[in-house]
Amino acid sequence: MGLMRICVGLAVVACSSLFASTALAESDNMAASELLYRFNHRNLGEGGIQRVTMLLKRGDVVTRRFEIARIFSRNADSIRTVVAMLEPASLAGLAYRISEHTDDIGRSEVHLYLPAGAHTVKQLKPSRYFEGLLGADFSYDDLRWLLPLDGWTYWSLGRQASGNRTLHKVLGSLSGGSKSTAFPAMVLWLDERTGFLLRRAYFRDLARYRDSSDPDKILEVAASRCIDGVNTPVTMIMTSANGDVSELHLRTAAYHQTSVDWEKLSTTELPGAAQWVASLPSAQTVTTDSLSWRSVELCEDP
Repeated sequence: MGLMRICVGLAVVACSSLFASTALAESDNMAASELLYRFNHRNLGEGGIQRVTMLLKRGDVVTRRFEIARIFSRNADSIRTVVAMLEPASLAGLAYRISEHTDDIGRSEVHLYLPAGAHTVKQLKPSRYFEGLLGADFSYDDLRWLLPLDGWTYWSLGRQASGNRTLHKVLGSLSGGSKSTAFPAMVLWLDERTGFLLRRAYFRDLARYRDSSDPDKILEVAASRCIDGVNTPVTMIMTSANGDVSELHLRTAAYHQTSVDWEKLSTTELPGAAQWVASLPSAQTVTTDSLSWRSVELCEDP
């Protein structure tokens, strides 16, 4: 992928002002580039399936609960993912499909199937990728496997200790004023050894994102496990600036399932995706009932 472009799409004066307090060495930008490359090329196996509970909360009160299945298949340069609604029954059948390309995220596509109405599959415009899924602060974009590269510029903000880990803090901005996301700036915290993403802060305003203490929303991986050799988020918490919280709790997971049919994850199969996914055998069970159970465990050999 090469060295990330520096200050592309920003005026020189604006760029200098924005990062005046941050020393940006070329080696740090190469380190940021390497970390993102490692994340997007990490081990996911040939494919797999996850079953997830999503909770929407206001304060400590759960306002909505959803049961979701996420199944994917990967080849040399692409990932196909289908996310299907299992519960509540009123939403059964709803599904969407994401197609991602490892080195050209700008070619990603999202298709949505709504079982009510005309029963048609619709392709979403990139400007809608940031919309909340089922009223949550998790968006279509958040549930992709890969971080965006095409059109984005990344800088290293250095390293920081977190317990027994070293995290690499990376700043990213969308070049050229694209409207394809509501959050054109973000800060990432990646584990230096594995490249695993532990935290992601989102900003609507490019001028504010240097101060990563005041994001518009922030995603935290509160717990993770090494499952089938894959570093897997187990508890993910998204907190918005207004205090609303969305949580994803992994229930079952399995990877390296070469039996996942690539064609079953095509757009034409979306109308029957939820029923098909629900019929698949259960995988390894992961207990995530208590939010006090917070620990990050990563594979020894990433």
